[in-house]
Amino acid sequence: MQLSERIHRLWSGGMSSAWQDLLATMHLQSVGVGYQPWTSSAVRPAAMRLLLNEIIVNQRRSVVELGGGISTVFMAKTLSDRGGTLLTVEEDADWLAQVGEMVRLANIGPGTWQGLHAAMAPCSTSVGGSQWYEEDTLNGALGNRKFDMCLVDGPCATVHNVLCRFPAGAFIANYLSEDYALFVDDVDRAGELRIARSWAKDMGGTLRIEQGGIGLIHPVGSTRFNIY
Repeated sequence: MQLSERIHRLWSGGMSSAWQDLLATMHLQSVGVGYQPWTSSAVRPAAMRLLLNEIIVNQRRSVVELGGGISTVFMAKTLSDRGGTLLTVEEDADWLAQVGEMVRLANIGPGTWQGLHAAMAPCSTSVGGSQWYEEDTLNGALGNRKFDMCLVDGPCATVHNVLCRFPAGAFIANYLSEDYALFVDDVDRAGELRIARSWAKDMGGTLRIEQGGIGLIHPVGSTRFNIY
């Protein structure tokens, strides 16, 4: 059996999460963004692999992410090489500045990445009184744009506001293209899994729980290429 066949069987055969991340990390080295601070709060390597696969295989060119970090650098680099754009929404202005510096040091082409600071504010669609991004700021920046891919990895959830990301579904649905890919990170946690299931139902989409603790919602019947 060839090595490529063995790796494919490992990916599809239920290997441990540690092996998924190890193999993904090997693949991600070829992106060429240098060392990145991969912390416990960052998107896992196995999930990052799927994000980049989606951009490349299904030709995603207009991406928005809620919550920035190393996912910003990897996605921005991949999109830059293909003429795409990435908008990152972040509630922490200091962290957004740090992410911007990471993007700069990764030699990502001009015009690819835009950072948007949106402070936390009361939200009418929140659960349990949690705050969410200030919607007037978002609406003003997004205008009439349409995104074919979205990653929801913010705002920061804690044990006291496990459903703080819930408002993103109804809001971002207005800015998604007809053939969208909506990724929800941290669905290995009860709060995010509940959120993802609710969004899939409300949007009439299909939810898949993927490697790396990430969920993917896409339209029923979507003609997408395999990213696994």
